[in-house]
Amino acid sequence: MWICTVAGGTAEVRTTRSEITKKLSGKGKQITPIKGRHGGDFDRLGDYLVNLWENVNEETRSLYDMANVATVKNPQWAEDTVVYGPRLINGEWVSDATAKDSVRFFRNYSVNMVMEDFWKTMKRVEN
Repeated sequence: MWICTVAGGTAEVRTTRSEITKKLSGKGKQITPIKGRHGGDFDRLGDYLVNLWENVNEETRSLYDMANVATVKNPQWAEDTVVYGPRLINGEWVSDATAKDSVRFFRNYSVNMVMEDFWKTMKRVEN
């Protein structure tokens, strides 16, 4: 199991409303319009994403879910700690590094690398 921590982890991967607007307005392949979460019709992904940010009362926000996906894409963009499932040995719980069950915790993201990849990926929606 992989767990992306929030505090000290995905919460640090942030961008701003102005950056989203600058980089995503008008971007994306034109499609048949869809209804937006907050009303309006959108025929480009970039405009829909900008509208989502326009309906938030914050200039800066964390991209939690995107950071989770980035972790799967490249786990080296964060520090990780593996905790192995304990085993009951002679009446005592002991950490067992040979156990198949483990939890991998991710934190301390390389924010610049994650965001660089995000913008590079979002640039692809232009076509």
